[in-house]
Amino acid sequence: MISFCFEKTLKLPEVVVKDYLNECSELELKTLLLLIYSSDLNPLQIAQRLGSTANEVEKAIDFWVRREILRHSKTEEELEQPQKSKLCQLKLTSKEAVKMISESESLSFVMEQLPDLLNRLANQFDVVNLVDLHFNLGMEPELIMLLLKYCATIGQTSARAIKKEAAFWFECGINSYESAETYIARNNELEHWHSEVKEKLGLATLNNRQKLIIKKWKTEMKLDLNAIEQAIDTALIQKGEINIAYVNGILVNRAKGMPRKFKQTSTRKVGYYGEAKRNEFSSFRVEDL
Repeated sequence: MISFCFEKTLKLPEVVVKDYLNECSELELKTLLLLIYSSDLNPLQIAQRLGSTANEVEKAIDFWVRREILRHSKTEEELEQPQKSKLCQLKLTSKEAVKMISESESLSFVMEQLPDLLNRLANQFDVVNLVDLHFNLGMEPELIMLLLKYCATIGQTSARAIKKEAAFWFECGINSYESAETYIARNNELEHWHSEVKEKLGLATLNNRQKLIIKKWKTEMKLDLNAIEQAIDTALIQKGEINIAYVNGILVNRAKGMPRKFKQTSTRKVGYYGEAKRNEFSSFRVEDL
């Protein structure tokens, strides 16, 4: 017969052993045991104990909530409110974050490299941010360093901007060094495309709306610079100026194979899109024919 060596033991619900022991994962079971031991533990504290991330712990908690083993200590009104983010929101003081970083050799190394990566001194927000990126989003130190380096190249080095970019990576499933390199390479290629098209359009800068239009030309319509130049020439003949919305209309109609007629000017002989003639013609009288 087996007996416990300790007087104090945890009270585990019978249904967990009977119905869910083979269904739950190791993380889900360990999370439940820690919460039974101390219900005051938050996802970050549990993640630290288990070597996981706060977001994964949140999923483990949801596993037991759906099976009515645990319940959230929130009011019905709070539960009905839409979530602002899919990410677990961590509330840490800079002192707590410093302690957590000091306990991790890899995070300490990232913290040392941060001034060189961002070309500025680190502050208390960077300290909290680093802990959030690692323990909440599950980003490994090498991935965090790549993120910081990328943010520096695009001129977004504030803690808020870095957190926003990291959240975007998380939502897009960019969770490895390789996937991040692929994303960055694609972005660099797109930036080069924006620069080339901007030069063809004769624009000094591009706003967000213009960038979206130009991005669509490459990613969705699969156009090259030659097609863009032809549309710009057509816009100049028809309108006498370059308007990106008008150029986009020309490209969209050409892609659909739907040429449109336009009004004939007094200085150019024009027909359908793609058939514009730049040669000028002189006026004449019917009697001269």
